[in-house]
Amino acid sequence: MSVSEYFGFDEFERVPIDLGPIPRFVYRLLKEDDMYKVFIDPYGITVRRRKSASTNISAYLDHPIKKRDDFERMKRRFNPDDPRRYPLAWSDELIDYYNSADHPVWFHILGLFRTFQMGAMSMGTHNLLTTFYKDPELIHNMFSFWIDFVIATVENLVENVKIDFCWWTEDLAGTDGPMVSPKIYREFFLPYTRKATDFLKRHEIDIIMLDCSGNINSMIPLFLEAGFNSLNPVEVNAGMEALELRRKYGRQLTFMGNISLQALIEGGERLEKEVRKKVPYLIKDGGFIPCIDDIVSPDVSFPNYIRYINILKEFTNS
Repeated sequence: MSVSEYFGFDEFERVPIDLGPIPRFVYRLLKEDDMYKVFIDPYGITVRRRKSASTNISAYLDHPIKKRDDFERMKRRFNPDDPRRYPLAWSDELIDYYNSADHPVWFHILGLFRTFQMGAMSMGTHNLLTTFYKDPELIHNMFSFWIDFVIATVENLVENVKIDFCWWTEDLAGTDGPMVSPKIYREFFLPYTRKATDFLKRHEIDIIMLDCSGNINSMIPLFLEAGFNSLNPVEVNAGMEALELRRKYGRQLTFMGNISLQALIEGGERLEKEVRKKVPYLIKDGGFIPCIDDIVSPDVSFPNYIRYINILKEFTNS
């Protein structure tokens, strides 16, 4: 029995489209001691990872794109017509399966800022942020290339499968706020993002969910302009509150998340208050899927998680 089945979660299914480099970079172990391994990962990033870590939190030491020539070489790994980008079972039979599914069907797009391909993961966050000023033409070229590649890759999918929602990852903020200014977003992100969201909407994909942790309150008007109409995870620890956002933006925005991980860890009265102050109103108003605003970490106790699920069921089952 899966975790989802055990807890009675609703089913939803991702169509696995591969937007990564093909071929992948060859794994190379560069250094190893009692505590760490340093290696080149499938995306060409030099990674240092602690051996005993219970999560995959890593330090990124070097990145494959440093200058224009590196970008030109990287582009060769992103052929949208490579059949390996689609599932091995891609066929009329699989298309019929997705179109007759009794649960939501979705796919994932890596956005512009932190993608393994063209953003901070391929250049390094510091290098990417300074390149907005040192070589803005390179950023425009990279972002334009990435969006054209994504559209060309998923075109076959969206023309043949009824997609219920698109999940777009764009982690460009921290707890204290965005790592780019509204001016930078409008100039570099918005035109390319809007090109993709307009394409998705032409194919009747009504929900385009932006997955962006951190405090993004100041950026929401721009995200709406860019074509997003749903937010996830709406991180409580970063000052994001779905109740306030609903009052401010109405049903322009739907939400997934906004249940504090810290409240779940603490449990007891704090957990009860966290869930009960938000869920009844937002469930009744609609456009809200309650869930934890971060990865459920190992310090969440099983009894706390069971209690959290049972509180949710009081509202969702009715």
